[in-house]
Order: sequence, then structure tokens, then C-alpha cells
Amino acid sequence: LFAIGLGLGFMAIKTSYKPTVIVIFAKMILAPLFFVFCLKIFNLELKNSTIVAIIESAAPTMTLAGAMVMKAKLDSNLAVSAVAFGVLFAFVSMPILIWALL
Repeated sequence: LFAIGLGLGFMAIKTSYKPTVIVIFAKMILAPLFFVFCLKIFNLELKNSTIVAIIESAAPTMTLAGAMVMKAKLDSNLAVSAVAFGVLFAFVSMPILIWALL
């Protein structure tokens, strides 16, 4: 988490804004919607374990993944921005998702 904080810069956020939005949208919105859609198609009921799995699929990107990307010298700006914005977006998206599922 400390390494992510060191890698976070405002210029990095500006340069990787669009890819970050795409990553967060796919991870935190499309994935849970896909799983709910699959449940509806196969006529499965929403049990507690299924609800937990859907909520976990909507969780923000893990910090360890960002650290691994930085260590591998890949697109660290995107990784850091995805972790930072994912955590911030989770404060809005998770309560809405939990309300919709319960």
C-alpha cells in the first residue's frame, strides 16, 4: 500500500484517466451485472453465498496487483490509478449493489 501511495501522482492520473475508467467500469460494474445476468438465465436463486460472490466480484482492484504491475515495470500509472479510483468508486458502487441485491 505504501508503494502504491508513492507511485500516485496527479500527472499519472491525468495521463491514464480513460483506461482507468474502462478498467473500473469492467471490473466493478460489468462483472457483477454479467454474473446476475447468468443467474437469471439459468434460473438460479440468490442465496447468501451467491450474493457474497457477486459483491466480491464488484470489489475494487487489489493493492497487491498494483504492486506486482509496478515491480514488473508495466503500466504503473494505470495500475496505481485503478487501485486509487477503485477504492474511491467502491464507496459509491458497493452500497448501491448491496441495496439492489438485498
